[in-house]
Amino acid sequence: VTVVARPRRRDGAASSQFMVELLGTKAVQGEEPPRILHFNPRMRGDFTGRPVIELNTCYRMQWALPQRCEGPASRPDDDRVDGEVKCEKWTRDDGPKTEDSSNIKWLLNSLIGKPEPDKVSVDQAYPFAEGKLFVLTITAGLVGYHVNVDGRHVASFPYRTV
Repeated sequence: VTVVARPRRRDGAASSQFMVELLGTKAVQGEEPPRILHFNPRMRGDFTGRPVIELNTCYRMQWALPQRCEGPASRPDDDRVDGEVKCEKWTRDDGPKTEDSSNIKWLLNSLIGKPEPDKVSVDQAYPFAEGKLFVLTITAGLVGYHVNVDGRHVASFPYRTV
């Protein structure tokens, strides 16, 4: 599934978010069809006050525990989904940029011929912004969904059974 969109800014709005949902077949008459994937980026308005991406499922009108991607990458010991981390790392504008100083140090040392074993890390920013066009692609793997924004992996979400 591919979505090309631009989140709109609404003056005076307390929140800024959108969602993409993949719906299953309605299981019970009178109930909504199951949401087999609920993808909800929140640029503003999350209870943390920070950008977040929430992924979840809802079956028979009962939400499961959400997977929240809040900026830090998934822990190294966390399960992967088809070899991909559940949450990629991104930088935020609301905190210190701790890796900038190490990147500058690496660059200066390499210019004077004193290379360090460390590599320069290229941090990606939170992938959504009001007024910024994006291309969102959701693909189905063997054990879960994979979400890419503008060609970069952002999150993976394992299939869930009830």
